[in-house]
Amino acid sequence: MSSLDSSGSAGSPLTVSGLVRAYILRHDLKPGDRLPRHEDLANELGIGLRRLREGLSVLRDQGLVETNRKGGTRLTHSSVGHFTESMSWHLEAAGCSYEDLLRARAVLEAAIGMEAAVLRTDVDIEALNECLDLMRRAKTHDFHDVDKAFHQAMLECTQNPAIKLFGQLLESQLEMRKPDDDSEVSEDHIERQIDDHHKIHRCILDKDPAGTAESCYLHMLRDELFGKYVADKSKTDDSSTDVDSQDYVDDELT
Repeated sequence: MSSLDSSGSAGSPLTVSGLVRAYILRHDLKPGDRLPRHEDLANELGIGLRRLREGLSVLRDQGLVETNRKGGTRLTHSSVGHFTESMSWHLEAAGCSYEDLLRARAVLEAAIGMEAAVLRTDVDIEALNECLDLMRRAKTHDFHDVDKAFHQAMLECTQNPAIKLFGQLLESQLEMRKPDDDSEVSEDHIERQIDDHHKIHRCILDKDPAGTAESCYLHMLRDELFGKYVADKSKTDDSSTDVDSQDYVDDELT
């Protein structure tokens, strides 16, 4: 039996989880693939069954594997849901405000736009065209979903899994911070959003990184500042302080 099974840090769950990670990489396992039976894997790694299960528990907490009685232990498919809660806690502990998040997303979206303009394919352009068509036909209550689809299509244009993951993570944090608002988005706001998306689409189509970056940055601030307007409005019941949403956004942008 390996010294990993003795007391001390060498046999810690974190260390054992590292052994399992190394096994996964060595055997080129992919999401959805199943690990060997626990008894067989423990023998191959030279550790005890209890140690292995403790290491697998670490990987489950990290969202890397999942275990059930019938299917054994499998690698999970990547999902931002595995990181959202812990990331939210760290951001709150650091004193990150909603405005910090929206400006961070604007900066990231500008970089995403630049990569999209350089690396997009004809298939990507078709996906963006489809999203724009859906926007034109969307109802006010489901516009948010098709808006998200456009930005997801932009992430796909980058051909970069790291950028896709970071973009989705930041979006998930903004979604968590946005106030509950049952009211429908105004048609005026939707028209402004569609105009912004057309500008972004045109710059990507023309392979204009600088133009795409600028359009994305201003669009994200306009979109997210609208959310901030809703949040600020919800903090007061004084109708005398009510400000038109677009005036609020335009003032913030200038």
